[in-house]
Amino acid sequence: MKIFIDNKEYAPFKTPLGGVVIAVTENETAEVRLEGVPETDEQIFIRPLNLAIAHKREEGTVSFAAPSPSRLSFEVGIAEPPKAENLPEKRFPGCDDPFLSDLPLAIFIIEAEEKPEGVTREFLPGFHNAGEIILKSGDSVYLHEGAVVCGNIFAEDAENIIVSGPGVFDVTGYPLRQMKRRFLALHRCKNVVLKDFTVIGSETWVIVPMASDKVVISGVNVLTWIMSGDGIDLCGCTNVVVEGCYVRVADDCVAVKALHLETPQIYGARDIKNIVVSNCVLWNDQPGNALEIGYETRTEEISDIVFEDCDVIHCMREGWQSGGVFTIHNGDRANIHDIVYKNIRVEDAREKLIDFKVLKAVYTRDETRGQIRNITLEDIAITGGEFAPSIIRGWEDKPPHLVGPVTIKNLTYMGKRATNLLNARIVAELSTDVTVE
Repeated sequence: MKIFIDNKEYAPFKTPLGGVVIAVTENETAEVRLEGVPETDEQIFIRPLNLAIAHKREEGTVSFAAPSPSRLSFEVGIAEPPKAENLPEKRFPGCDDPFLSDLPLAIFIIEAEEKPEGVTREFLPGFHNAGEIILKSGDSVYLHEGAVVCGNIFAEDAENIIVSGPGVFDVTGYPLRQMKRRFLALHRCKNVVLKDFTVIGSETWVIVPMASDKVVISGVNVLTWIMSGDGIDLCGCTNVVVEGCYVRVADDCVAVKALHLETPQIYGARDIKNIVVSNCVLWNDQPGNALEIGYETRTEEISDIVFEDCDVIHCMREGWQSGGVFTIHNGDRANIHDIVYKNIRVEDAREKLIDFKVLKAVYTRDETRGQIRNITLEDIAITGGEFAPSIIRGWEDKPPHLVGPVTIKNLTYMGKRATNLLNARIVAELSTDVTVE
């Protein structure tokens, strides 16, 4: 398949998840033309459907106009996750592999910006075997369009750091597990900006701010296909903004957690407050969840978290009874409260819509069970696929740990509004004040 954006041809990265193409444009609207699209009767989807992008299809060519910036998934038929037996064991950057494919095609249209001042490490177009990149206070990394970097990023006790630019970190086959590293780990950092880059193929959690404060993650794209390749894990953090990101992973897309990692000296098991996740496009392949709080909740309080104006384009069936779109799995002692989900579109959810539970799990470390209270879901629209069921359940103890209040306002399926627990397909046990309005 040939890909043209604003009449410039782009060669896609090929992955087990399909192709990935990244275009930087100065135009408000990018003209996209795809040649060699398979001739089939299957419907074409350009997600998120909320953008209502119209396309023209003739003689194997599909063309459409895309807003800038935008993160799109071009699919012929309903895309399915790759089967494990079809995945390559290793794919190092720059190597072709017969198992890798063009479709579905992730298209990232990025607004052109000048390279920021004060860059301390710069990657020009081409391939770079960078290894571990250790950032200190004041460091700024910039990836130019066309740069492909193999390596990982680590910062500890650093302030005022930036990683930005429209380039790609391709870490397929990079030995993160052997190194006992996450792809981008920030330990006890402050004033961090992560912007516009793309990460492909991590075998561990990808972006992991831990015990960090004042972090902005904007326009970052993550695609992984290995279990435990979570997209964005915010661990023991405060004052975080995640905006305009595209995350397709075979585990949690965005997760909020409180736990230690690597060593006890990394204080990720601390209170969490003031997190906003907005305007993101999310695709959760099995296992995991789309928007998750938990399971690791080893702190006193997790509060004041807002998920808003997001598009969940797929949330696949996990099969282990925990996967879902909106999930709070309180496996430890935390008091989780004042959580808001609003103005979110769900295009395809196959296991559960809501899964709020106080529980013991394989990840549990605390003996004391926690609480889930003051949760609001407002203007949630299921626009296609199944009307997945929901489970809200507390912990049976003396006294019980009840979940609630939980308020659900304007939940719709294909435009029809749910008015009670029954037609909202919600099972509520060991809970209090669960209302559907």
